[in-house]
Amino acid sequence: MSDQPIGPIETLLIVDDDVVRRMGGLIRHLCVGMIDESVRVTVLGHSSDPTLADRVGPARTVMLPRRLLPWHRPSAAAVLEIIGGQVPDLVHCLSADLARWFANWAEDWGCPIISTLCDHEDIDQFCSMTAADRLSGFATTPSVRNALIEQSPELESRISVVPLGLPAEQEPRCGGASDRIATAVVTAPLSRNSGLDVVFKAMKIVVQDHADLHLFVLSTGKAEDYFRRQVEDPDLRARVTFAGEMSDWTTLRTAMAAADFYIIPGTSGRFTASNLTALACGLAILAPEGSMEDYLIDAKTAVIFEPRRPKDLAQKWLALLQDRESAMRLAQGALDHARSCHQASRMVAETAAHYRRLCGIHTAPVDLAAGPF
Repeated sequence: MSDQPIGPIETLLIVDDDVVRRMGGLIRHLCVGMIDESVRVTVLGHSSDPTLADRVGPARTVMLPRRLLPWHRPSAAAVLEIIGGQVPDLVHCLSADLARWFANWAEDWGCPIISTLCDHEDIDQFCSMTAADRLSGFATTPSVRNALIEQSPELESRISVVPLGLPAEQEPRCGGASDRIATAVVTAPLSRNSGLDVVFKAMKIVVQDHADLHLFVLSTGKAEDYFRRQVEDPDLRARVTFAGEMSDWTTLRTAMAAADFYIIPGTSGRFTASNLTALACGLAILAPEGSMEDYLIDAKTAVIFEPRRPKDLAQKWLALLQDRESAMRLAQGALDHARSCHQASRMVAETAAHYRRLCGIHTAPVDLAAGPF
C-alpha cells in the first residue's frame, strides 16, 4: 500500500466453520491480544453458525448473508458494504482455502492478504495461488515453511514463520496420586485413516501389564461405529469411553486437565489446536514420527513412536506408565517449551509485527528473547 494507515491497523480476519472448529482457542486469543497491539480486528464469518461471535472473542463479528453460502463468491464491493464501508488495511485468512476463495477482494482493495498455513492441505492450496501478487503466508512451524518452499521455491520470500500460542498451565497435569487410574485422551477425528486402530491395538497390549488405564476419545467422525466395534474386545470394553467432540477450546482444556497422557494416533488429516493445547496443559504426549508440528520433540516434549506400529507405541506408553517420574519429566518439558516458545502473547506480538511490516509501518523488531522456535 502506498499510504501508511493512521491509527489502528484495520484488519479483516476471515474464518469459517472449519477453521473455528480446528483453531477456536487460537482465534480467541489472537482477537483478545490485538486490543493491546493497536490492531482493530473485524471478524468476517463465512459461516452459518449463529454462535460464531461468542466463539471467536471480543472482536466485532460480521457474517456473510446465508444466501451467499456456501459456494457464491461475493464481490469486493458487496463485502465492503457488509463490513461497514471502510477498506481494511489488510486481510488475514486463517486457512489457504479461504485465501483462495477471497484473494480477489484484497486485489480489488489494494491491500495485503495473508494466509495462515498449518498443514499439507494449506500448502497445496497456497501453492496454487502464485498469481495473487499481494498474497503472503504465515507458516505456523519451520517444517511447514520448508515443505512449502520445497514444493514452490519461488514463494520463499512470501513466507514467514509465525508460531501459534496458547496460555500455559502453572504445572504439569500428568501425575497426581499414585493409586488413581491413569487416563489418556485422543482427539483425532474418527476416520479410517486416523490411526486410532493403532492406539486400540497398543492399549490392548498395555492393559495386559497395566490394568489401571482408561482412554477417552474426545472426537466424532464417520468411522465412529467402526471404532466402537473395535472396543467390544473384552480387554478394552470397560476402559474406553467415546465422549464426543468438545464444543470449544475451554471445554477441551478442562477435559485435558483431568488426564495424564495425550495420544496422537497419526499425522494425516487437518491441523487442529488440540496437540498444542495438550502441550500447554502439561500432558505426557505420545506422537508418531513425521509430524509438521515442530514442538513435538522426542524425549523433550513428547515420546515419538513409529507410525502404524502398535507394538512400538505400546512399549513406549507402558514405559511411561511404569515410570511415573519419567512421565512427569516429559510433561514438564512440554509445559516449559509451551511457556518459552508458544505463549499466546508471543503469537499476538509476532503477528502484529508482521501486520505492521506488510502495511509499511516500520517499528522495532519483535523481541525473540523468549527462546528459539
